[in-house]
Amino acid sequence: MTDAPSTGSAPHVFAFEGRGGFPVWASAGEPAAPQRRQDARGRVIPERGRCSLAQVLNYWHDAVAAAGDRRWHYYAQNHWRRAVADILEMAARGGEAGGTDLKSVLQEGPRWRGAVALLGYSNGGDACYQVANALRARGVEVDLIVTADPVRKPLRGLGLLGFRKPENVIAWHNFYQRCDRRTLAGCLPIVGRSVGGADADHRLTAEDFCEPMDAAFAHVWIPAHRLVVETIRRQLRDLAVPPSM
Repeated sequence: MTDAPSTGSAPHVFAFEGRGGFPVWASAGEPAAPQRRQDARGRVIPERGRCSLAQVLNYWHDAVAAAGDRRWHYYAQNHWRRAVADILEMAARGGEAGGTDLKSVLQEGPRWRGAVALLGYSNGGDACYQVANALRARGVEVDLIVTADPVRKPLRGLGLLGFRKPENVIAWHNFYQRCDRRTLAGCLPIVGRSVGGADADHRLTAEDFCEPMDAAFAHVWIPAHRLVVETIRRQLRDLAVPPSM
């Protein structure tokens, strides 16, 4: 199994929500987390359906912060082209965002070899796949992808095809499930896909979703699963370790 390579610097993390748009409090590329909802015991209450962005952002933002990383960029899944432009812009500016003429980047190629990590949930996994392929065409490597229940967009392979790790991706860790029964409209399942060539392709079963998680809504719960969160934290920490260590 291939882990993320040691680069000696904190990577830029680009995370993709499964929904196509943000509510009014969030903007593409900005890590503006919503207020957490908690139960009487102080546990965060995962949002469902149209509010799932709150769940993914909170749990993954905490994992990124625990890894000592603050270079966090958050997108809806429809914003993947914006993410590609942001990455190329940072490449031209040596790792800093803002104000670069992208035409020069496309003509001269990227001048920055900073670490890039992509995180994706549901259709956000498809966004990671599209970003990685777009960067491959520009000669940019992706050091790490972590996906939770990735789902292909309906117009790409009718949503039935899986994924295959692109050549420019160094490490891809995928988590998916086939036990969901009620996430879609409370009565239909949403299940993720495997990733061909992935360095780790974990299929979670109903037994992996313990209280308070409900396997019938496994697609909702999987981004908050400890295996997913711990993998994000561990892999990002490994990226920041100097290669000589």
